[in-house]
Amino acid sequence: MNVDLPLSSQSFRDWLDSRGDPPELKMIAVRAIDAFESINHDPNDTEQPLNHLYTAASHPRFVVWDVGLPLLSQIAEKFEDARAKILKLASERKAENRRRSVQYLSDGFPRSFCVAILAELLKDKSARVRGFAAGRSCSLALNELMPSISMARAIEKDRTAQVELDIAFHLMRDNVYEYEDSNGYHIVLYYPEDYPARHIWYTQVTREMVANEGLESIRSRVKAEMPLSEFSVGLGIGMPNKTSNPSHRR
Repeated sequence: MNVDLPLSSQSFRDWLDSRGDPPELKMIAVRAIDAFESINHDPNDTEQPLNHLYTAASHPRFVVWDVGLPLLSQIAEKFEDARAKILKLASERKAENRRRSVQYLSDGFPRSFCVAILAELLKDKSARVRGFAAGRSCSLALNELMPSISMARAIEKDRTAQVELDIAFHLMRDNVYEYEDSNGYHIVLYYPEDYPARHIWYTQVTREMVANEGLESIRSRVKAEMPLSEFSVGLGIGMPNKTSNPSHRR
């Protein structure tokens, strides 16, 4: 469903209705929606509804977890018991569940919670989790985590995670990441002053343009020219091109 912003429970029901998934899978997702509505109606009775949300959020099938996870995360912005479920997800044996645990972190969560959980995942045994955690740290503009990202970056052996950590580090430090691939020179521009923090892969640029105009001037011009809808708002920063093996030049 690719949720970037909080959606109503009805939007999730409509999305489920539009899909042809097996009824038994939809039932788990519907139970999570019911649980979300139940907690919003009666925040004093959360134990069983949170269990239903957690079951959906940790489910292996996309049609289930892509409903349960964002709903659980919305509840977790308000309730400590729900944040405990996010922490439980972050300690699951499956790396995918640990990655998911921070997928919908937002400024609605206590900042200390976000910093603590991401600091742990930056040390995760899975390279995919480490790289994703770096991207989330950057998307949330959590500069407190720059030392942790720097340490993880210094010892990272996985090529993909190394680049993801490198991108996050340079965006947070410099507001820009420069790289080269088989298609030439490119930059990623970072806007931590926006909410949520935004970044854009900008390819219509040359080294000569950067030298003549200056990176900060290019950042300002691109932001003024590009509609917000064209910005990349990453759940994780990701790679500029999974096949390009970019080389940072700063």
